[in-house]
Amino acid sequence: MVIDSTMCVRFCPLVSTCCSVQAMVDELDTLGITLMVTFWPFQSRESIHWTEFESNGYLVPRLNGTLDSWDGGDQYLYDPFNPAARKAVFRE
Repeated sequence: MVIDSTMCVRFCPLVSTCCSVQAMVDELDTLGITLMVTFWPFQSRESIHWTEFESNGYLVPRLNGTLDSWDGGDQYLYDPFNPAARKAVFRE
């Protein structure tokens, strides 16, 4: 199951609880499932947040100052030391 704050739930086997995170967590608990949350600090150009992160300087540039991907593909690291970037990430 992937939860995304902009799409609510991309795949939701518990249709009755979609878009209610607390209800979903409660239902998973009744099924004996412990929820684990992970945070991946990357943005891609396909993200709906890309324009905001790029234009506001929320992404970490390379040592040479350019904004290049970190994996040679489409993964750009957000800047956790920028208070505005942190607020943007955790706002969602």
